[in-house]
Amino acid sequence: MAATATPSAPGALPRRVAALLTALALVAGALIMGSPAPAQAARHPACAIVPDAIYSSWVNPLASPDGPYWWVGSVARDGTNAVSRVDCRSGEVRRVPLGGPESPDDHNATAIAVDPDQPTLLAVYSTHGLLTHTRFRWVDRETLEASEEQRIEFGARVTYAQLLRTDDALLLIVRAGRDWTYVVTTDWGTTWSEPRLLTDGTDHPGMYLLARPGYGDEGHLVSLAYYAHPATLIPRNVGTATLDLTTGEITRVDGTVIGSLDEPGGPALLPEEFDATVVPIGSTRVRLHDIARVNGAPAVVYAAWQGTATATYRYKVWNGARWTSGTWGQLTGRPFGYRYAARYVGGAAFIDGGIITARQTPTTSTSGSWTISYLRCRWGAGCTTTNSFTTSRTAGRMVRPYVVYSETERLVMLLAVSRYAWYTDYKANILVRTRPAG
Repeated sequence: MAATATPSAPGALPRRVAALLTALALVAGALIMGSPAPAQAARHPACAIVPDAIYSSWVNPLASPDGPYWWVGSVARDGTNAVSRVDCRSGEVRRVPLGGPESPDDHNATAIAVDPDQPTLLAVYSTHGLLTHTRFRWVDRETLEASEEQRIEFGARVTYAQLLRTDDALLLIVRAGRDWTYVVTTDWGTTWSEPRLLTDGTDHPGMYLLARPGYGDEGHLVSLAYYAHPATLIPRNVGTATLDLTTGEITRVDGTVIGSLDEPGGPALLPEEFDATVVPIGSTRVRLHDIARVNGAPAVVYAAWQGTATATYRYKVWNGARWTSGTWGQLTGRPFGYRYAARYVGGAAFIDGGIITARQTPTTSTSGSWTISYLRCRWGAGCTTTNSFTTSRTAGRMVRPYVVYSETERLVMLLAVSRYAWYTDYKANILVRTRPAG
C-alpha cells in the first residue's frame, strides 16, 4: 500500500507555554514556573510544559531527540493528536496539531520516529478499537508543516502504536483485534509490508505488549513485555523476551529462540513462550510501569498489591542465573475517578542504572504534593535516593514519569493528570525536564 507526502497547513502553532501554568510550583529553591529567560531555564526543575496533553503507556516512543530539540507526542482533551517541539534552552513549545478534534481517548496518543537523515519525522496514531487502520503524518522537522493524513490497513480494529527504528527500516507494532501485529517500511513510510502476527491473542484477548529498545551498544536489542490488564485473572504473569533488530530473532533470557520477525506471517507468540519474569502469588495483582535492559537482559519495574491494600513498587532483574527482586516503597495516592485508577496514581521508570518514581504526600489527600525521586540501585541489594524534587498541589492527582535517552542527556516527562473520570474524560499536561546522561 502506498502513501505519498503532501505538505499542507496547518503549520506550527507557536506557544509560550511556560506562562500557562504559573501556579505550578517546583521546589528547587521554591521556584515558580513563569516565563523563564533562556539563561534561567537550566535552573528550573522543569524546562517547559506541554499543555492539554496526555499519553498512554502502550504508545511508544512518546518522545525523541532532534539536535537541540525534543519532540513530544500526545493527544488533547478534545481528541486532537499532536506533536510538540520542545526547546529546553528557552522553554518554548511549538505544537503541531495532526487533524481533529475527534473523540477523546488517551489510547490514541501519538508515537514518534525521528531519523537524522530524513527531513521529516513520522507521527503515528491509532483509534481505540474503532477503525481497522492506523494513521500517520510526516512532519517537516524545520518548517513544522504536516502532510495529509496517511493510512495503514490492518484488517482488524486497531489500538495503540509502537515504533522501532533500525538503520534501514522502521517497524510499527499495533494491537489489531486480539493480536499484536507489525508492519515494516524501508522507505520512511511511503510503502508498508503486509501485516504479520507478533503475538497470537486468540485465547488471551486484551493482552498488553510493551517494546522498549536499549541504548548505545544495545540499541538494536528491544526488551519486550507481554502481560494482561490487572483486572484479568488469567494470565497474571509478566512475560519478557528480547528482540534483536539486526537478526529479527526473539529470544528468552537463556538464549532460546522463540520466534523470528522473518517467519511467514510472523512468529505469532503465545504468553507461555515468554520468560515468566513476574509470577504473582495468591491474589496478588500487578501493573507494569516500565521495561529496560539491565545486566544484559530485560528488567521490569511494576506495582503489586492484594485486595485493597496499598500497592508497592517492585523490580525484577536477571542476575545471570535467576530473576532477583527488590521493593523500595509504596505506590501512594488516593484513588479517584476511573475505577482502575486506584493503581494508576503513581508511576516509575528506569533511568541510567536506577529508577525514577512519583509518590504523593499526604497519601490520603485528593490533590497532595508529589515527590519525584531518582534512585541509584544495586540490583538485588536495594535502591538509594540520590535526589528529588516536589511538585505543588496543583500539579495533578496522578503523576507518572517517562524517560527518553539522547547521547548527552535524558528527557524526563511527567504526566500530570488533574482529571481522569474515564479514558475518554481527562485533563492533563506534560511537564518536561532534562538531566545529564549518567
